[in-house]
Formats: sequence, C-alpha cells, structure tokens
Amino acid sequence: MNFIYQYFLRKIKNQTKTTILDCVITSEEDLKDYLKKLNQYKNKKVISVIALFLKYGTKSDSFIEELNQFYNKNQNNYSCYIFSTIGTIYDSLELSKKIISKSVFHLQLLDINQTFSLINEFSEDYDFEITDEIRKKIFEYSGGHIGLIKRLTLLAINKVDLNLNDLIKKEEIQIWIKEILNDIPNDLKDGLNRFVQMKTVSKDILFKLSKFNYLNNGKVFSPILEEFIIEKLNNNSEFSPKIIQALSNREISILEILLQNKNSLINKDTLAKMIWGEDWIDKYSDWAINQFVHRFRKKLNHADSSYNIIVKRGRGIMLS
Repeated sequence: MNFIYQYFLRKIKNQTKTTILDCVITSEEDLKDYLKKLNQYKNKKVISVIALFLKYGTKSDSFIEELNQFYNKNQNNYSCYIFSTIGTIYDSLELSKKIISKSVFHLQLLDINQTFSLINEFSEDYDFEITDEIRKKIFEYSGGHIGLIKRLTLLAINKVDLNLNDLIKKEEIQIWIKEILNDIPNDLKDGLNRFVQMKTVSKDILFKLSKFNYLNNGKVFSPILEEFIIEKLNNNSEFSPKIIQALSNREISILEILLQNKNSLINKDTLAKMIWGEDWIDKYSDWAINQFVHRFRKKLNHADSSYNIIVKRGRGIMLS
C-alpha cells in the first residue's frame, strides 16, 4: 500500500500547482498534527494525500469526522485522497461519510496483462528475467493482488519453487496472509470463513466481500489465502463441524479460552474483553453480557454440543 501511495503522490505533484498536504499517519499524535496543519488552509485551495496506516487499536472515526466537516465547509477548495486498509476506515464506510465515499478508491485486482507488467518492473530492479510459466503462476496464486504479486516475484527471483502447498508454509507468505486477515473487520472475517467452508453467506456479506475484493468472480481471490483459511479451520478439529458452522470466529476463540479454563470462573470484565476487544469499556453492561451468554448457549445447544455454560450471577461464567 505504501508503494502505491508514494507512486500516486509523485504523480499528482507533477500534475498540479495546488498546495499538497501529504502525510503518512500511524498514531493519534499524527492525526492531531495533521488536522492542525489542515485547519490553516481554511478557504484556501489544498489537496490532502493521506496514507492512513494506524497501529492496532487506534481509532480513526473522530479524524474522519473532522475531515468530513472540513470538506463540507470547503468543498470548492478542497480535494482529498486517502490510502488505507479496510479495517482502519470500515466503520466510517458503514456510516457513509461523504469524505470517505468521495476520497477512497477501492484498489482493484490486476488482470493478467497488468500483473505481467508489474512483475517485469519488479524483476528489472534485480536484473532478473522471469519466464512466462512463472509469471502465469504468480498471477494465478496472487489473484492480481499487488502486495502478493511483489512477494511472489521476490521469491521467484530468489529461485524459490512456486508450489502452492509449499508457499502457504513460507513465513513471509504467512505474515502477509495474517496481515490481511487481521485487517478484515469481524463480520467480513466470519463471512469469509463461512464462504470457504459452506460456499454460502448472506447477500450483504457477499456484496461486501466482493466489493473489497476478498472474493473475485465468486471465489476467494487467491488460492493461497483460501488454503491458509482451510488449514486454519481444520486446526479447530476439537470442535465438531456443527459447532464451527454455528459459531463466529470470536465465539470459537471464547470457547477455546473457556475450555482451557474448564471449571474455573471467567469474571465479567475478562469476558467483556473477550467479546468486544478494545471497545469493551464502551459496550460493557450486565444486560449486554447476559444477551451474549444467552445467544452463545443457544448456538451451542443447536449444534448438539455437550458443553455446559454455568452463569455465576454478578460474577461471571464457567464451562463444565
């Protein structure tokens, strides 16, 4: 993504004389500093080119809202381009913020000719010629994803055999896949797992998975990603297929923790952190926890599970 941001920045600087306010934002301090600079350009022509790569747990909602307000007040003088990951801006996309809908371009997967051109660019830097057969493999395994094209090309340059079963065991490929999966919002991650398992998800999730290019022409965009997900799901072999189908990823993780602490009490605060992660303080209430436990029990019962969840009123839950 940073490669694309830098390329776009160079291109736009060559095409306009308008002031460009560019920044790579990775922290809350960066967010605040950028807004201070931007507010100096009220009623002046300015173009924002922002790479929004926030560290895990840093929220972008208030930043996007302030950008949105600046845009609404300065529409005739202000243009904005945002480069980011889906996870960082997903909530703002869901709320249909005008600045987001106008500023974010969903990066498309490359076709075979575009992929070949990109492979040539990468390989020329290393003075290495890649055969058509290898280039076709890179296209097939990458699905046209720029980041994966680059990683597979580097492996080919280092004379690594591009075999699917071996590739999913490569550390650099696993790191890339985990980065993708960690960035996917929970509802889409659950949907992608279900699609791999069952080949069926709700119309809304199917639309989003396709919109953000996790699916392409009705398939997971990369066979490497699909094989990794299958292997990950198969590692949950201690759970029956009915349980895996019934529970979300987060619920499976909670069940795993309950099993590891069988017959021991999980207090309410710990349970809340397991359910809502970083947002647990904002979402915490006895009613919300009770609703979760009720749904969780119901799903386990429908999956013919023998697990018994015991509620200790006012204290927490335990598995027996």
